[in-house]
Amino acid sequence: MANKPMHQWATEFWDALAQDEQTSEEEGFTVFRGHPTKILLDIGASAPYYSILSKRLEQMECIERMHRGGGGGFSVWRLLKRPTKELWQGAEVGNGGQIPKGMTAQELSISLVTLTQRVSQLETAIKFLNGQTIRMLEALEGMEIIEPEPIVNTIPSYPSGESA
Repeated sequence: MANKPMHQWATEFWDALAQDEQTSEEEGFTVFRGHPTKILLDIGASAPYYSILSKRLEQMECIERMHRGGGGGFSVWRLLKRPTKELWQGAEVGNGGQIPKGMTAQELSISLVTLTQRVSQLETAIKFLNGQTIRMLEALEGMEIIEPEPIVNTIPSYPSGESA
């Protein structure tokens, strides 16, 4: 097994699924029916990569698992979009703060700038919402609170045997 970055294994795995003879077009989607673990081994990846790759492909919305195989049963997956290095790295944001292996300084810098912009947008939204809340509280401050009148049973009661 060659030492490749995981994003490259993901792309090769997805391509092999798409090109498999069990793959067909159904209702506008490319659908794989078969044993994905066999496909993974056929491309030269080791079996433990299966969980990592299949979960990440789902997370990146590259595949949709329609039916989980097992034993002799086929798995059924929709192949939605081909994975890219950028998608893979974007999915790594939730990796516990670890710097992704194989990420260059330039890629890390671009990611940092993008995240900084997103944080800035969130801060602006929070300030706006805080201002709106303060204005609503100030508007309510001068209002008189009126106690609601008790609800009175408005359904007429009739002696037994009579109707309206």
